[in-house]
Amino acid sequence: LMPGDVSDPFAVAKLGSLECKTATINNDLNPVWNSETFEFSIPIDNAKLHLEVFNSNWVTSNDSLGTVEIDLDDLGLGSSQTVIKALDEGASKQADKEASIEVELEVIAGTSVTALASTLEVKKPRFLKTEDWVPLP
Repeated sequence: LMPGDVSDPFAVAKLGSLECKTATINNDLNPVWNSETFEFSIPIDNAKLHLEVFNSNWVTSNDSLGTVEIDLDDLGLGSSQTVIKALDEGASKQADKEASIEVELEVIAGTSVTALASTLEVKKPRFLKTEDWVPLP
């Protein structure tokens, strides 16, 4: 960032190989995205949602403002939970400030059907929704 410049943040949510991105909020140190719902199929074990906030940059590559991982194993089917996590800012951390992100998570039932030979197996995977992303000051 240049002196006097303000971040143009956006967030990326990743689970497995699927990535979803919020819109960029220009010139805002405390963005409220209220993005569309992102849905992910959650693996059976060791599910971690990876969140990373970036500063959009037209001249060079986007700058990471911080990352966090949220363990999804503790979320039960049908539960909704607001999670507030501090971002790991790495070397760019300012001593007097701590960046954090607030995410609403909900586990909903989905149904996928798999046909194998003459048998039909119905599976109900867990899905995750991230709603109303609100980073805290």
